[in-house]
Amino acid sequence: MTAKIDYNKISEDIQYGESILFLGAGFSREAKDISGDLFLDSKKLSKILCDDVGIDDQLPLGTAANFYYKTKSGTELIKFIRQKFTCSEVKDFHNITALLNWRRVYTTNYDDVLEVAGKNSKKLYRSITLEERYVHHLLNENLIIHINGFVNSLNEDNLNTTFKLGDSSYLTDTFKNTEWYQTFKEDLRISKSIIFLGYSMYDLDIARILAHIPNLASKSYFVIGEEPDRATEIYIEDFGKPIQLNTKDFINKLCDTPTVDTSSKRSPTFHSFKKAESCDKHTTGGMLDVFNLFFLGKIDTSLVEKSILFDEKYFIKRPVFKDIADAIENNTYKNILIDGELGTGKTLILEGIRSHCNQNNIPCFTFFDEGENFDQEIEWICACSKSVVIIENHYNNKKTIKKISRKRNDQLILITTGRTPINDVTMDSLLKASDCEFKIFHTSILETEAIPEFIGLLDSSGLWGQYASYSPSKKRTLISKDCHSSFSETLLKVIESEDIKNRLDVIFTELGDKKTYHKILITILVLNRINVELRFDEIVDLLESDTINSIAFKTNHAVSQFISLENNCITAKSSILASFLIKNIIDKEILFDIMVCMYKNASKYKRKSRFYSVCRELDTFSKIQTLLPKHDTKQFAENYFEAIKDINDNIHNHNFWLQYAISQHIFNNFSNAQKYFETSYSLAKEKKYDLTLIDNHYARYMLKKAYSTNEEPFDYQIFIAANTIIQRQIHDVETRHHPFRAASEYRPYYETFGDNFSSENQVHFAQQCNNIIKRISQLNEKLAQTYNVRRCEIDIKLILKCCNEKLEKNIN
Repeated sequence: MTAKIDYNKISEDIQYGESILFLGAGFSREAKDISGDLFLDSKKLSKILCDDVGIDDQLPLGTAANFYYKTKSGTELIKFIRQKFTCSEVKDFHNITALLNWRRVYTTNYDDVLEVAGKNSKKLYRSITLEERYVHHLLNENLIIHINGFVNSLNEDNLNTTFKLGDSSYLTDTFKNTEWYQTFKEDLRISKSIIFLGYSMYDLDIARILAHIPNLASKSYFVIGEEPDRATEIYIEDFGKPIQLNTKDFINKLCDTPTVDTSSKRSPTFHSFKKAESCDKHTTGGMLDVFNLFFLGKIDTSLVEKSILFDEKYFIKRPVFKDIADAIENNTYKNILIDGELGTGKTLILEGIRSHCNQNNIPCFTFFDEGENFDQEIEWICACSKSVVIIENHYNNKKTIKKISRKRNDQLILITTGRTPINDVTMDSLLKASDCEFKIFHTSILETEAIPEFIGLLDSSGLWGQYASYSPSKKRTLISKDCHSSFSETLLKVIESEDIKNRLDVIFTELGDKKTYHKILITILVLNRINVELRFDEIVDLLESDTINSIAFKTNHAVSQFISLENNCITAKSSILASFLIKNIIDKEILFDIMVCMYKNASKYKRKSRFYSVCRELDTFSKIQTLLPKHDTKQFAENYFEAIKDINDNIHNHNFWLQYAISQHIFNNFSNAQKYFETSYSLAKEKKYDLTLIDNHYARYMLKKAYSTNEEPFDYQIFIAANTIIQRQIHDVETRHHPFRAASEYRPYYETFGDNFSSENQVHFAQQCNNIIKRISQLNEKLAQTYNVRRCEIDIKLILKCCNEKLEKNIN
């Protein structure tokens, strides 16, 4: 049964410029070529080509064109194509179609029918082929993107490249490897309606693209003619609503709809942001809910809200949460940064903030992805008298923060999050992006006041496992001493109990021998560890598999326990669980293969920021360390670097060799580390890159090599060389915490060789340590409080004390 079509709604979307047009061959059928003949379909064109070279068989158009090219010449084929695809006359409905306010036009047609119609209607279109480089400002023009090639751009150079007379699946693969493919997918997501005119199943292997975009069928309309064949109709119903009209009658239907006053803005459809909504009803929590929260990362928003309203035992109202909530109510800070190590409750605190905002009638919006409607959405948000905008992982969203900071009003509160080690490095760039100071709230240390509530929650849910018999005071000691008051360390200790391990093993083994499911799941866990989020369609490109879109995968019980499928994103539910599974359960050979595959596939799309982030993180050793299995870590890391060496031109990349050198240095393979440092230096100098980071790691390497091996006799000159680099860098604000991290190596160096120091060495060493302490006292508060600077201060003061004692003893 044909679905009822709301033509008023379609027309309104078009008038507001929120609809895209996709043209197939049927759209051009009533136009005429330069010979005055009607445009022919592919079968008739193929027959003409075959007849002209004496072939009796009916061949596909691409095959016929290839025979024609070989039998005659490229010049003759181009002449034929120009004659048959250059338009001389169009119909009125073509002119009206061109005049409509399309967001963008895509076509698999080679002809210039819409361009000619545009000129007739005094509307100038710009024609784009896939060989044209993507430039953002082009999106402001009236674009027609010719996926298969364009007759007016045809020449002998591109006849066999960007001009495609081929089969649909080949064309789709070609399209996917261009930057315009990402624009197409973005348009599909953002547009309120998508119109397919003259489309047939043979125009493009459209299913392979449309299937990746959630909720597309509800806003897609296929104009398929008055008497379509049943196969086409059934096929179309999977991807949108078939309209049994010819193009002319459909356009006339649109002309009969009311004109809309588009001068006044209508509420945008939010794609970049999601507004927090209150729960309709509150559920009753139980033991399983707490297990799901802590170990599977499954947050029940209803229970969070109930905890805040009625003290339900689920969400811990930590002091850090209360401080942020008070700051929002009182508008104390414009910018808030929630800082914490991996798995310290940042996401849960954000959920509490959303609930708090709902209860206090403060609009709260969470950023997901910067689509082209981003500006309209931000303007709408900024029109609120007061609002909160949440952007997780600021280091992946600097451009977004910068845009919001430019457009924000005085009542907008920006909240962002970040992992502590990365915040230490990226704080300056965050301040530049926002042009405003951030109030930092720390989550890594579980507050003393929150520990009893945390213990009670684990008690009531039966999650202590082997530690269940501990007294309350012994549990407090376990958390505060053994686990350093760390939320994540405590949960990782509990997760290692046999009971919890067995529960997770049971869930994981439910995947059985579904290798593709395993691959998807492990990919998502890896992305969680390296802190990159991808959308559904991007995961498809990364995995080169459509399985993720299958109903069987999305409804699989085991899959749903580990990953979240919502808001067009697919993410691991729990950082703690991701860490545990990678270290303890996942086969290291499978993990290795998947990491290499991810790196290789991401490199194909690295011009897109999210894929670039995947490549960047997967060749950074500090991130690779978080993915190393418990056993054979050294060999795993070495094999991984060897496997990606020939990808992405890494053999000519100084940073690749630096990361490889760092890994070898960490695992005490100093001979390899030396070679790779030399390679990194050579490549960086050749391209005149800044050597600061290489110098920094090389200083650490020199000190560690000296105190870790007995290969060479004590040589104080090694310290002088490393110290020269470090002393220079501690006075450079751009180096942030890095030189102080390197200076922490002074402690093991002194503990190893201090007794070998001459009196002059002792004096010199003490002077250098005093210089570092003095420099730390001059740092701004934010940098001085970073982990590496605080650790450096402790280490240097400790060895300075020992050094001074030896100097005094020598004097006496």
